[in-house]
Amino acid sequence: LTEQLTEQLTEQLTGRLTERLTEQLTERLTERLTEQLTEQLTEQLTERLTERLTEQLTEQLTEQLTERLTEQLTERLTEQLTGRLTEQLTEQLTERLTEQLTGRLTEQR
Repeated sequence: LTEQLTEQLTEQLTGRLTERLTEQLTERLTERLTEQLTEQLTEQLTERLTERLTEQLTEQLTEQLTERLTEQLTERLTEQLTGRLTEQLTEQLTERLTEQLTGRLTEQR
C-alpha cells in the first residue's frame, strides 16, 4: 500500500509542483533578471545617452543661446552705448557749443 501511495502521490505531486514551480520560478527569474539587467544597462545607457544628449543639446542650446544672446546683447549694447554716448556727447557738445555760441554771440554785439 505504501508503495502504491508513494507512486500515485509522486505522479500527482510532480504534475502539480511542476505547474506551480514553473509559474513561480518564471516570475522570480524574470524579476531577478530584470533587476540585474537594469543595473547593468543603466550604467552603460547612462554613459551613451550622456554623450549623445550632450552632442544634441549642445547644438540646440548653441543655436537658441546664439539667437537669444544676439538679441539681448544687441538690445543691451544699444542701451548701454546710448547711455554712455549721451553722457559723453552731452559734455563735449556742451563745451564746443558753449565756445561757438559765445563766439557768435559776442560777434553780434
